Amino acid sequence: MARFASSLSRRTLCARPGFLGLGFLVAVSVAGLAARESWVAEALVNFRWQLGLGGLVASILLATGGRFVFAAVALAISSAHLGPAAMLYVGRPSPPAGAVSVRVASLNLNYENRASDRLRAWLRGDRFDLVAFLEVGSFWKSEIESLRADFPNEVIAPFDDSKDPSCCGLALLSRLPLEGVRIHSGDWGIRPVIECAAKVGSEALHVVVAHPNRLGDAERTRSHNDTLRWLGEGIVWTDRSILLGDLNATLYSPEFGDLLERSRLRDSRQGFGRLPTFDFDRYVDGMWLDLDHILVGRSVVVADRAVGPAVGSDHLPVTATLCVAPSSSTPK
Repeated sequence: MARFASSLSRRTLCARPGFLGLGFLVAVSVAGLAARESWVAEALVNFRWQLGLGGLVASILLATGGRFVFAAVALAISSAHLGPAAMLYVGRPSPPAGAVSVRVASLNLNYENRASDRLRAWLRGDRFDLVAFLEVGSFWKSEIESLRADFPNEVIAPFDDSKDPSCCGLALLSRLPLEGVRIHSGDWGIRPVIECAAKVGSEALHVVVAHPNRLGDAERTRSHNDTLRWLGEGIVWTDRSILLGDLNATLYSPEFGDLLERSRLRDSRQGFGRLPTFDFDRYVDGMWLDLDHILVGRSVVVADRAVGPAVGSDHLPVTATLCVAPSSSTPK
C-alpha cells in the first residue's frame, strides 16, 4: 500500500507541472495564430522552436504521470512547432558541375560594439568574396573604409535616425567587381536597401543587403513588415539572386514566409540545420533566434553554411559557400 501511495505521489508530482506546461503551450500556440494582426503575437511566433522544446518536456512529464492522452496532445503540438526547423536538417544539395564558388558572409556589427580587432581577426581567418555589414554607424564606417586593401570594392549606405540609434547604415565589401549599384533610400518610409551585381567569373550574382527594423511595438513592427513586403515585391529577383542581412525574423514569421514565396528565394540553411545567431537573453539566457539570413535563388547551390565566431557583437556572423550554376545549367 505504501509503495502504491509513493508511486501515485511521484506520478502526481510529474503530472502537475506537465499540465502547467501543456496549458502554456496551448495558450501561446493559440495567441500565435493572430501573428498577422498583433505585433505581440508576431513576436511570439519567433519563439516556436523554444516553445516546441518546452512542449516536449511537458509531454514527458505527463507520460511519466500516467496522463497519456494529454501527453500525446502535448507531443502533437510540439511536433508542429519543431517541424519547420527540423526539416532544415535534411536535403543538403549537391553543387552542379562547372559551378563557380563564392564565399559570402553577413554580420550585424552592433552599433555599440567597438571590438574591431576581433572583426579583423575573423576576416583574416577566412577569405570572403562578399561581406555584408549591418548597423554601420560612424565608428564602423571608418573601420570598414580601412579594409579596402582586402576588399577593394565597397558600398556604404549611411542611415541615421535620432529616434532609434540602432537604425544605422549598411555596407557591402567585395573582392569581386560590383556593377549597377543602387541604394534604395527608403522611398517607402523604411530603412535603406543595397542592390547590385557582383561578377563571379562569367556570371553575375544579384546581391541585396537589408536590415528591417526590429519588432517591439506597433510602429516598429509596421516598418519591419513593410520592409519585408517591399523586398518581396519591389526587387526583381532572379535565379542568381542572394539576400544577405539581419531580417529580424525567424523562419516562423509569417512575413518571412511571404518573402520566400514572393521572391522565390530559398533558405540557404536547408540541409545544414537551424543555425541561430542571436541570443535573446533579455529574460532567459539561451533563447537563440535565427534572425540573420542568407537567401538564394534557384541557380545558387549552397555548398557550405555555418555560423561564425563571436566578434563582439550581440549577433554571430552567418557564412556560406555558394556555387553559381553556369547559364547553360539553369533550372527550367
